[in-house]
Amino acid sequence: MYYYIRLLKNTPLEAVIQEPFKMVFTITTDLTEKFYESPCKLRCQTVVRTPSTAPGATPDDTIMTVMPQGLSQGYSLDYDPKIGYCSVDLRMAPCMTIYDECQVVLSLDPAPYTSNNGKALIAPPEYEILPAWSLPIHLKPAPLNFSKRTKHRKVNRKYLIDTRQDLVERYFKLPPHLTGVHGPGRSLLVREDANEGFMARHIWDSGVFMTKHLMLPDSWLSKYMREQDKKALEASMAELSVAESTGAGAVSTESTTATTVTSIRPKKRVCLELGAGTGLVGIAVAAAFPELSVLSTDLDEALALMQQNVDANRALLPQNNMEVGFLDWAEKDRQCEPVEILLLADVVYNDLSHEFLLQTVLDYSDERTKVLLGYKFRHEAEQQFFERAKEHFEIELVHEQDTMQLFVLTRKLSSVPVTSAQLHPLPKEQKANQQESRPKYISAMSKPQQPSPPPMSNRQRKIMERQAEKNRLAAAAKRSSSTSSPNPNSPNNPSGENTSARTPFREAELQFLARHPVPDFSLALDFRLPAEELLRRYPKVRRARLNGGRSLSQFSELFGFKETKDGQDQEEEEYAYLHEDHPGLIYIPAAFTPAAQRTLIKGCLKEYSRHPNKSSLDTHYKVPSSGLWDLHENVYLKKQSPDDPAVFVPRKADVDNQANGYGSDDDDDDDDQDGEQDANGNGKKQETGPRPKPQSQQPAAKKSKPSNPPQRRAMVPITNETPTVPDNVPKIDPEPSSQVPILPPSQLIRKMRWITLGYQYHWPSKTYHFDQNAPFPKELCVLSKAVVAAVDNDGEKGEFPYPYPAEDFVAEAGVINYYQLKDRLMGHVDRSELNKHAPLVSFSFGHSCIYLLGGPTREQSPTPILLQSGDILVMTGPCRSAFHGVPRIIEDTLPGYLQQDLTDPEWDIYADYLAEARINLNIRQVYPPKSSTTTTATSTSDPIVTTTTTTTTALDTPAE
Repeated sequence: MYYYIRLLKNTPLEAVIQEPFKMVFTITTDLTEKFYESPCKLRCQTVVRTPSTAPGATPDDTIMTVMPQGLSQGYSLDYDPKIGYCSVDLRMAPCMTIYDECQVVLSLDPAPYTSNNGKALIAPPEYEILPAWSLPIHLKPAPLNFSKRTKHRKVNRKYLIDTRQDLVERYFKLPPHLTGVHGPGRSLLVREDANEGFMARHIWDSGVFMTKHLMLPDSWLSKYMREQDKKALEASMAELSVAESTGAGAVSTESTTATTVTSIRPKKRVCLELGAGTGLVGIAVAAAFPELSVLSTDLDEALALMQQNVDANRALLPQNNMEVGFLDWAEKDRQCEPVEILLLADVVYNDLSHEFLLQTVLDYSDERTKVLLGYKFRHEAEQQFFERAKEHFEIELVHEQDTMQLFVLTRKLSSVPVTSAQLHPLPKEQKANQQESRPKYISAMSKPQQPSPPPMSNRQRKIMERQAEKNRLAAAAKRSSSTSSPNPNSPNNPSGENTSARTPFREAELQFLARHPVPDFSLALDFRLPAEELLRRYPKVRRARLNGGRSLSQFSELFGFKETKDGQDQEEEEYAYLHEDHPGLIYIPAAFTPAAQRTLIKGCLKEYSRHPNKSSLDTHYKVPSSGLWDLHENVYLKKQSPDDPAVFVPRKADVDNQANGYGSDDDDDDDDQDGEQDANGNGKKQETGPRPKPQSQQPAAKKSKPSNPPQRRAMVPITNETPTVPDNVPKIDPEPSSQVPILPPSQLIRKMRWITLGYQYHWPSKTYHFDQNAPFPKELCVLSKAVVAAVDNDGEKGEFPYPYPAEDFVAEAGVINYYQLKDRLMGHVDRSELNKHAPLVSFSFGHSCIYLLGGPTREQSPTPILLQSGDILVMTGPCRSAFHGVPRIIEDTLPGYLQQDLTDPEWDIYADYLAEARINLNIRQVYPPKSSTTTTATSTSDPIVTTTTTTTTALDTPAE
């Protein structure tokens, strides 16, 4: 395992001598899922490059010189794992004036680990910590008048690959046998993205592991290349002997051998790298084996940085034997040829892409191809890839270190070539459309005759995940038509999961989850269409007047008053819509005015997010009682510096009183967003497969926990017929983790997923804390009661079939969901409330989304609804127990009135958040009313039966 020094705040592009600038760093693993847990000392140095004066040196050859006095202050830094990051102010010393640029290097300080007699003063770190190099900093001389200091130019730190401040450099020393070839002092330089969100542009542990091994003279690849050269030489000598025996005449042995070797080898010995990321492994192989032509491939989001790294190492590639290309594993009908070497490093972490990865490896391999797979154990689902690969490949373990292993896969002679079209059959029409819309892979490895691929979305990393699910559905549908019962022991189904068919609800989710090709959002039911067109296009939709034929503003001023062209208030009657397939659904489009939406959005982000209301961040962070939004606002309005330690929310594990003396689970905050369990792959382990995580790498044993910890209570269904308050037993909350990152408020606010109002919700057990009842906002009580009153059954002809008396409705609990553009909410049913008859009222703000509404089971096909900002959705009757979910937030659908407004500067911070977000506010009644009249109906066509139930138990007061 390796740890990486990561720059949370990078150095500037230019710096003035003796002018201060700040650098913030931390130490994490490759995927930033774990911080370095031991204190250590680091050193910060400046490095300058000067032209090399060695004989035969080129203008590009430079000498790196460490300048110990390059910084005005000391260069020894202390890393404290309890804080999780280190902030340091740096100044360039006056001696740096003679240089045009320099780099800042952060590395482990070796001084504490050595002494004069060779004995270590303290134990060295257990794992290797890779240093970080900043990009070159342009130096400017200090101004003559120091009373008017000029600040360095600030750079807008967006998540863009072209922003140089987002990159850090890593150097890897070449082994001695390569320095003799490329010259002394040369190192392999690789830049990686410092941003946490772009994992495809990070250096991963398996890449470092493979790089260090493959460049060694006794590595498996070195032995293989020497063996191939030996075979070629023996073949040439045999051919020479045949020529001499036939009397062909005396021929120069040296020239004949060279000619024969060239004729036996392919003209281009190709090495193809899949999922190359930064290109680290491919560059190392191209530098160590110039006879190989290396092609490193990935999706578009990684290609720009990969090309930069190739260009930065051209001195190590004198043969220009490396290039970069685009390759989508989900591409079908590829025109490709087998290669000699296939490189794969850390590519099996995503089990959804296994099927496409394996097919890509099969497309580019035959029995002569050697597949080098660098693997690091992360989770059990990765075993599925190896189980599938054993059907086609012989797997050999050739090198290992800690949890990292290097495998060599060789194609079995009996393996029948399988094309991507055979693996994923599609109808001819769909296949034709796909070929027209999907860009083709064009590089040195494919047969030309195609134009270069057009640019694609920057979220390419999720394409293969969504496309994999979609193609699984197509294959499952074909299998289900030919067989009635699936075989759970099939080799293509190592987890034993019944994948012969997906439920209709799951199919709809996957349809709108797909990122490429983009789903057809016009398939969703749009209640904003003109009434005549809506009723004509959707015959099952029915329009109903609100109670008394009034407008919502007459029920409550919180909806806002809509103005006509002459400036007068508009009080015309408004309508709601019902759907025959979903009895109990009530949809009120465009219910709020823009001003009313802004008011409620401000409340959801600021007022309602304060304590005692709980948020999703409270488990692991010590969020101040004033809420996180105030910190974000202070930084946004420049009332506080973004580098001020006071604006960083500390981890709860670091500040809480550790009276119990035991740690926390690192994966408590891991949510399976898809609502499906990962396949365990618990089949019989093979000797050639990857071994499980060794005992030495298991997490350290935790200290003993208090005896007799509280147990999670059993979940007992509760109905309105027998309203009973559950026993108020303690519910186990997830323990705070010390591994969550410490982020500035602008980033942490976008990681908040929910806020609970009123009765606080216990997410692990999906029940309420009946002893934790925060004051419910009064305006939301009025607003929700007004909606219930508007859809009461007092209206004309009893248009709403499942009414609920407005006087009985009490807003007792609510959830505010905060969605970012890539978030989704998978299908579920709300069953936690004791009162199942009371309606659930939902308000939507921000970007539009696809809302799936199904039936009591996932077997009923859901109806996709286009849910837009300002709409109200009410779930009553049977609809209250229907499966529903939000599989997709639609980009670029934020209404103009919620975007930046020059006339209202105070709205800018809210518009900035909503530019990539959606907010949903839903309100529920938990307890049945003390005395209520409940109306039920067996169907939409049956006469309504009214039953009066008087409840005398004190359910309006939580049980103690």
